[in-house]
Order: sequence, then C-alpha cells, then structure tokens
Amino acid sequence: MTLEVTSCVRVGADVGAQLVSVNGNMLAKIYDPLYYNGYSYHCPEFRTDTINSAEIHFERGVAAYTELQRSEAARKLIPGYHGSWTLQIATPVGKIDRQIVHYRQVRMILMEYCRGKCMASIKPRTLTRKVRSAILVKVLEADAVLKHAGVEQNDLYPRNIMLIGTDYLTPSLEVKVVDFGNASIDRLSEYYQLHKKLQARWPGKMESPILKQWDESLDAFNGCSEPS
Repeated sequence: MTLEVTSCVRVGADVGAQLVSVNGNMLAKIYDPLYYNGYSYHCPEFRTDTINSAEIHFERGVAAYTELQRSEAARKLIPGYHGSWTLQIATPVGKIDRQIVHYRQVRMILMEYCRGKCMASIKPRTLTRKVRSAILVKVLEADAVLKHAGVEQNDLYPRNIMLIGTDYLTPSLEVKVVDFGNASIDRLSEYYQLHKKLQARWPGKMESPILKQWDESLDAFNGCSEPS
C-alpha cells in the first residue's frame, strides 16, 4: 500500500505523536521520539525518556484498538482502525560535511480520518444547557461502552473527543474517542477477576458511569451541564 501525506493535522516539536492526513481519507499517527517533549509534565526540572514514552503510547494504542475490534458497539465510537507499522526513518547525524545516516525505527498507527469538530474547540457558554448536557451524556455513554468492551481510556478530556455532525440535539450526532495512548486493557489488569465476577452476576449489563465517576472530578468538562 502506498501512502501519501495530503495535509498536516498536528505536527511540530514537543507535541508528541505527529498527526498527518494520508491519501485524503486516513490519519497516520506517528510516534517519533524526536518530537516528544523531553521534560516531565509534572516535574519540569526532570528529563524524560522520550523513546520509552513514544513506545508506551504506541503499544497502548495498538492494544486498545485491537481489543475494541471485538465489539461492534465500541467500533462505532472510535475511528476505523487500519493497523500498525514500524517505519525505518533515515536520520543524518553529525556536521554537514561529515554526516552519517542512521536508521531509526518509528512506530505508526493508521486510522480513519474523522472529519468533525474537536470538543475542546467548543465554548460551552455559547451553547444552551440542553445542548451541553446532550453532548456530555453522549461522551459518558461512549466511555461506558468502551469500558464494557474491556478498555479503560484513562484520558477522557475534550481534546480526545470528536463530534461528528452539526446538530448536537439529534440522535444522529456521533461521538468518537480518538486517543488511546494511556489506555489499559481490563483483562490484563490485576482487577480482572473482579470484573469477571460482576459480569457473571449481571450478564450483559453495562457498568453505570456513576460507579466510575462518583469519586472522580469532571473538571475537564466544566460548564457542559451548568445552568445557563
């Protein structure tokens, strides 16, 4: 398969994985350590291992997309997954007149290019309370479906939510969760036996978002359900 970059979505230094549109209808997420921030987010005075960070984000993303392919309901809430690759990137090293070319292994995930609006770009105060609540309900329902399919997204923020559609009150509005770099797989966790017991006790039942969110802050969605 031949891939051609047709536009840049998010590229540059210190932004982490690079996002580019390829062949007009797909999105390539390229986990190149050279474009990761080398400093700790929580402790800026400490350096981080960018190679390890890129590898972890890639592996978690691939594991999550692969796991979610088993659930038809979950597949509707994420971009279409087209697989993962390891690229050999030629990188010149040294002074211009005596450069040596090294080849680096860089990971890539290929997925559907979802054309919509990132939730982070929407100002909640410009929407009615009814619209804000409708969007938030869809987001929490999507998170619950992914959890039921065996994946904890672990990074539920507006920046990772795409809204497909212009009328936010219609049932046709689609919510897509687009980043799984921090995800975890339930069946690989130490709490999996507890999940199995709950599923056996209530077979086919989806876990209520209340059980997950009761002790967690939703500050990231501040304003989405407040009175006008």
